[in-house]
Amino acid sequence: MTDNAAKTKAELIEELRALRTRLAPQAAEDGKTEGTAEHAPVEGGAFFLHDRLRTLLEVTYELSQVSSFDDFCRQAVALGRDRLEFDRLGIWFFDEADPQYIVGSYGIDEEGHVRDERHRRHRYHLPAKTIRNGA
Repeated sequence: MTDNAAKTKAELIEELRALRTRLAPQAAEDGKTEGTAEHAPVEGGAFFLHDRLRTLLEVTYELSQVSSFDDFCRQAVALGRDRLEFDRLGIWFFDEADPQYIVGSYGIDEEGHVRDERHRRHRYHLPAKTIRNGA
């Protein structure tokens, strides 16, 4: 691991500690837990939020370690499914050559598997109520 990656990991750990410290008193007041960050999260409580934010920070860190754009997209979808608990998820981009179209990258199929959608291209229609200012 390089010094740069170690520093990033150290910063992430420090952010998690600071977040845990800020959330513990509020959760204790709410009566959702015993007042420590080691207790299981309660949905709707401060520790549920803490757990979700911690997971999001971990996912962000994992994605920062990916070396290629395709791997980033594939890993983002897989982590969205596995760590963030999305049933369906996909990443689409506007076609640089023709912004009336979107092109796929990766997504989660009907059976919950990561699927390569780089060959897919669809015309993009803005909803009728969308107003474009200078776009």
